[in-house]
Amino acid sequence: MNIMEYLKNYIRVKRSLKKIELEVCCVSWEGPHEPVFKWNVTKKLSSDAQGHEVEAAIENLAKDPNYFLKCMDCNKIHLVGHMYDKKICQGCASSHHGIVY
Repeated sequence: MNIMEYLKNYIRVKRSLKKIELEVCCVSWEGPHEPVFKWNVTKKLSSDAQGHEVEAAIENLAKDPNYFLKCMDCNKIHLVGHMYDKKICQGCASSHHGIVY
């Protein structure tokens, strides 16, 4: 899966007559196996924004450490809620660092 395919799962574009909103899926955890998903509006564009402007806004969101981080082990981008800490994703923490969920 390439980065844009991954982002399509966690960034969505909502269009209306008045505006374009970019939403990011945020994950929090109520327990070790209970993720809670919430969509947050993170960027608003005018309804006449061009496709390249929307793509640029998506690329900027992908670089925003409030929403996405890169795992130093697997070198993949993950939602912040899927990270063990700021450097390692939950999958690598479990597979390579002895973390048990």
